[in-house]
Amino acid sequence: MEKLQKKVRPPLIRECLVNIECILEKKISLGIHHSFLGKAVYVDTDQDILDDNGRIDLAEVSPFVYNQGNAGTNPHDKAGAHEFSKK
Repeated sequence: MEKLQKKVRPPLIRECLVNIECILEKKISLGIHHSFLGKAVYVDTDQDILDDNGRIDLAEVSPFVYNQGNAGTNPHDKAGAHEFSKK
């Protein structure tokens, strides 16, 4: 089954359980990199991962989370870290 875009027409990943279509609102220069602020205009979610209330059931998926330098499948576990070096 092919996933079809609804609003913005970005490329979608068929195997992705959640696709979020966004519109770029602002690009902020932060020196050596940029921060992009967007507005979500459409969310497509695989119905098999939703609970009875229509929310994503985390027991059905194993998300990879990046949170304030820590990475892993649980935001409270420290499976890995991304550090910055100073030269």
